[in-house]
This record gives sequence, structure tokens and C-alpha cells, in this order.
Amino acid sequence: MMITSDPANVHYILTKNFPNFSKGPEFKEIFDIFGDGIFGAEYESWESQRKAIKALMMQPRFQELVVTTSWNKVETGLIPIMELVSETGMEVDVQELFQRFADCSCILVLGHDPVSLCMELPHLPHEKAFADIEEALQYRHILPHIWKLQRWLQVGKERKLKEGLKQQNHTVATDPAGREDLTC
Repeated sequence: MMITSDPANVHYILTKNFPNFSKGPEFKEIFDIFGDGIFGAEYESWESQRKAIKALMMQPRFQELVVTTSWNKVETGLIPIMELVSETGMEVDVQELFQRFADCSCILVLGHDPVSLCMELPHLPHEKAFADIEEALQYRHILPHIWKLQRWLQVGKERKLKEGLKQQNHTVATDPAGREDLTC
């Protein structure tokens, strides 16, 4: 395992010399939920996916959509919450607010606004499911052999992972127009 936070090293690994930094079969097994997507792909597949995503992200219309979506979330979600916090002295978890700002990604990727960044800060099952999935994947790194037993027995983090994936699949597959009112 190699860890780096130096931007020059990250650039070198991800753009200049990616073939020499194979993820390997253990990585693929740990991150099996990502399939052959860009996060789990090896060099050739990763390179073609990266080029396709980069081409999309360089499109002026996409960049305009990112700016518009982000600003709209700041204006209609983040600022009103921060004003309420300022006026009332209410305590708020800033990390949670910024996690809810991920609504922008959901809008860009799925074309659906889960409306989690609003004054009521509603509980949304897919957010807990996502946190459970992240925690299980981290756990797989820390205890590489225990998770396999847990998966086989369907207990612990692996059970939460399975339930989280089911919730995420339901969230993605559900037609937003057919869901309960999600406006805040």
C-alpha cells in the first residue's frame, strides 16, 4: 500500500505513470461494489473512462450547469440555513451541511434533487446508507480478513453494506416524480 498527499505525486500516479501503479486483485475484491467503473478499473479501462469524463467536464454547457446548480444550492439551501443559525444561535453540524451540499452531485449525475440541504434538514435514508457503505469499505481495509467472514455470515459492517446498497439502489431506481413531496 502506498499513501501520498503531495499533489505532484498524485498527478504523477494518476496521469503520467498510471500503468505502474496497478490496483491489483485485493483492491478489486475490497471495492467489488464499484464493478468495472472508473474507481475499480485498471489502466486501459481507467484511461478510456477518464478521457470520456474529462471530455464531458470540459464542455462549456456542463461547466455552466455545474455553476448554476452549485450557486442555486448555495442560494436556496446553504445561505438560508446559515442565516437561521446566525439569527437564532442554533447549533448546527457544519460537516453535515457540507455533506448535504452533495445534492449538487446528485442533480448532475442523476438529474434529481434529493432536497436534503434545506431548513428542516430532513432525515434521508440514502444518506445513512451511503455512510454505512463508506464505513464498511474502510473497515475492509483495516481488517482485511474479518470482513470476508462477516460477509459470509451476513453480520456486522457487511450486513450494513448490503442493506446500504439495497437502499442506494432503491433511491436511484425510484422515480423522483412518484415520491413523496421532497420540497422543504
